[in-house]
Amino acid sequence: MKSDKIMMNELVAKSNLLHEVTEEECEQLKAVLLGMYEDINTLCQEHGITPILGGGNVLGAVRHGGFIPWDDDLDLMMLRDDYERFKQLCVKGEFAEKYEVTFPDKYRDTKNLFLKVYKRGTVCEELLDLKNSSPKGIFVDVFPIDYVSKNTTVRWLKGLFLPVLMFLCNSLLIYKVDNERYRQFMCATKDGRYRYRLRKIVGWSMSVFSHRWLSYCIDRLCQSERNECNLVTIPTGRRRYNGAMSPYDVFFPARKMKFCSMDAFVPNDTHRFLVSYYGENYMEVPPVEKRERHLVVHLKF
Repeated sequence: MKSDKIMMNELVAKSNLLHEVTEEECEQLKAVLLGMYEDINTLCQEHGITPILGGGNVLGAVRHGGFIPWDDDLDLMMLRDDYERFKQLCVKGEFAEKYEVTFPDKYRDTKNLFLKVYKRGTVCEELLDLKNSSPKGIFVDVFPIDYVSKNTTVRWLKGLFLPVLMFLCNSLLIYKVDNERYRQFMCATKDGRYRYRLRKIVGWSMSVFSHRWLSYCIDRLCQSERNECNLVTIPTGRRRYNGAMSPYDVFFPARKMKFCSMDAFVPNDTHRFLVSYYGENYMEVPPVEKRERHLVVHLKF
């Protein structure tokens, strides 16, 4: 079966249901995201929290000195202690006038298994936003970096069951917020149609459960006692628990690197980090057909 990335690129190529972001809009979007990063970083520095660039933004910093030219998002990572403190600052309303924040919580549902910061007064609506109650502004994703258990059995069980629970949780979300546009998009190819139907069936079978509680329980299960061993992971990231597992010194101490017009924190060993995510040839620019695009249907600044 094709990887999710390959399948989604094929679906995007066949679709006329998405908003085609223009070069001008892409630059506007990057400017908004940089402003959001500045606000988040200022709040974090006031409270001794280190927000680290993640994923494609690290690649962009190393290869392009900023955003990947065709990229349109910003990902941050925080060690779990910092992540929890940042979350509490948001709950207290530190910058509530400008931003909305969601995260797995037993009192309020959210579509994601990690924290998202949305800018008020903007719109960045994706396919699965059309029937859910989550904020729909331009956003920054914030992922917790969790310590890995020193107990190899616990580590193995988490690596096995957390991705399964996340699949069930995401399938339940799709079942609950499915809409005609998303269905048309997914069913444009045979592989997409198969995955869409599988998710719907699994989501229906899970519909007796609360998505809010399931996402909250997954977030709690991701955590381990701090400093249990020298391995950390980003369990709610794209590569899941085992795929994102790395030695602590790959990430920490975080160091600063030029990112557009500012200095931003990046993992301590950017080479090892990028090799683990993108392979040895990460400095090679991919062809157009392999470049990732997000499923945006409405965009307003």
